[in-house]
Amino acid sequence: MEIRDDVRRLTLQTVDHLWASGAPIQLAISGQPECWLRLEPAHSKLTLVTPFQVPAPKIKHLRNVSYAISAENGDEHSEIAVAADNDIFGAYSFLATIADNLQTEGYPLADAVNGAITAHRHVLEAQPSLGTERQIGLFGELLMLRHLIKKVGPALALDSWQGPIGEEHDFVFPSADFEVKTTVRETRSHVIAGLAQLQPTTNKPLVLVSIQLTGGSSQTGTSLDALVGTVRSETRGYQHLLDDLLRSAGWHPDGTYAPTLTLRTTPRAYVIDEDFPALTPRVVANHCSRPDLISEVSYRIDVTNLPHSSPRHPIDGFVEE
Repeated sequence: MEIRDDVRRLTLQTVDHLWASGAPIQLAISGQPECWLRLEPAHSKLTLVTPFQVPAPKIKHLRNVSYAISAENGDEHSEIAVAADNDIFGAYSFLATIADNLQTEGYPLADAVNGAITAHRHVLEAQPSLGTERQIGLFGELLMLRHLIKKVGPALALDSWQGPIGEEHDFVFPSADFEVKTTVRETRSHVIAGLAQLQPTTNKPLVLVSIQLTGGSSQTGTSLDALVGTVRSETRGYQHLLDDLLRSAGWHPDGTYAPTLTLRTTPRAYVIDEDFPALTPRVVANHCSRPDLISEVSYRIDVTNLPHSSPRHPIDGFVEE
């Protein structure tokens, strides 16, 4: 993948795409002193590499950051590595701030790291945040929830939001169930977790709601924190129910979350019928000799070019006609 932007200013989509490739990659960061950003998805680690300086940064108190000195061709380098199991973009932002402090502010390495620690303390020491994929998924579900609050009222909307409490589908109504899938990719490419996720649970329809997001500015986008605040203000006397659901979804008010996002396209709806390419227990049972031996299935499906369905209540007005 060609990187044309300043490596210190990569978007959430670019970082996610690089990480999702699974391949190790090292990116040069323009400026002096020289800096390189190394991504190692297989080891869930991001590393900033720069020429060795003294004194060494003091980071032993940080739970997911390490410091090492490496040597290559007679040159010594300092390596600041961040474990990125739960927050890839937070780890990237921390290392990009160190590079900024070194190259733009002219700080020595120890001061550059200390400044980044202060700016990103919530990433490094506070409540662990949701992983990037879960943040994106929660953002999409909250967009849907906000529409439903306006459409059917906060009580019914919150009662329908079943995903955070472990039900098969995200939103459940007497007329239909809705599975919300959200992506920051340029295509409507979504990961399906398990054989049951696109399996109707009753005799009512199951609808996949496809949401595409992209990075936005402070004027055009919304952060996850801000979206939570907006939805809370719209639930009026039901905020305690929303807070319980948010906690179940993994959101924490002291967590660190991705930058601003906005809709890339209008959401679309797809009815899961016989013509929809879904892997379900019935499909596997009909085509595998020993379906009982298959477990932990996850697959990606691109619905970009599939014909979408007409909106039905209560998602009319939210998805494309």
